[in-house]
Order: sequence, then C-alpha cells, then structure tokens
Amino acid sequence: DEQIKARGLIVDVEHPSYGTIKQVSSPISTEGSNQAVSPGPSLGEHTDELLDELLLLNPKEVQRLRDSGVVG
Repeated sequence: DEQIKARGLIVDVEHPSYGTIKQVSSPISTEGSNQAVSPGPSLGEHTDELLDELLLLNPKEVQRLRDSGVVG
C-alpha cells in the first residue's frame, strides 16, 4: 500500500537471529521526533529473568520446570 510506505509504517530492522526483517513502526509520530524501532525479544529470551525476578524461583526450581518441559 503506497500510503503505508509513504508514512514509513513498515521499516527494516536488524534482528540478531533472522537478519533484516520487516516490522511495523509506531503509527503515532510528531514533527521532529525520531522513534527508534527495534526487534522484539526472541522466544524465551527473558524466561530465566522472569522466573528468577518475578516469580522468585531458585535455580533448582527453574531446572525442574525445564526438565519437566514446562519451560524451554
């Protein structure tokens, strides 16, 4: 769609695992603002962090979840 291209709503972003990917930019912009677009996290990238900091699980509990296939 030409309007989408003209507004810059689809941009190329470098992803560490997949190379250059197309990603949706923010539909909201103001004059003079430069909105950085970056790829989202990979699947499971923050799992350990969340289990540790949010759920307060110790390493043995996390390993038990991994061994049982609950998390990857």
